[in-house]
Amino acid sequence: MGFDLYGEKGCYCLNWSGWRKVFELAIENGWKPAGTKPPDEKVIKQFYGDNAPPHPMADNWNGSYFSNDLQLVTAEDAANMADALDRSLEFKITGDGEWLRKFIRFARSGDFTIG
Repeated sequence: MGFDLYGEKGCYCLNWSGWRKVFELAIENGWKPAGTKPPDEKVIKQFYGDNAPPHPMADNWNGSYFSNDLQLVTAEDAANMADALDRSLEFKITGDGEWLRKFIRFARSGDFTIG
C-alpha cells in the first residue's frame, strides 16, 4: 500500500513505510499534527466523477493521516510539517537526504489530499 499525495503543484508518492518515516520524523522535530479534514464533495467528484456518492466517513471523520480516503492536510499543517522536517535535516539525513528535501518542497506548496 502506498500514499499518493495530491497538491496544487503536483503529486508526491510514498510507500507506507516512507510516509510513516516522514510522519514520525516530523513529530520528533516538533510538528504537532492538526489532524486531517474529511474530503469534500469537490475532491470526491474529481477522483470518482459526477455520480460519486458522498464519502461514507465524512460525518464521523477521525483526522487520520494513515488511510487513502482523500482526506485533506491543510496548508498550515503541511507548512508546519515541512518546518519540522527542515529542522531534521540539521541532525540526521538518511542517504543523501534529497528525497526528504523534495517532500519538504512539496509540503511547502500548500494543502494536499491523501489518496
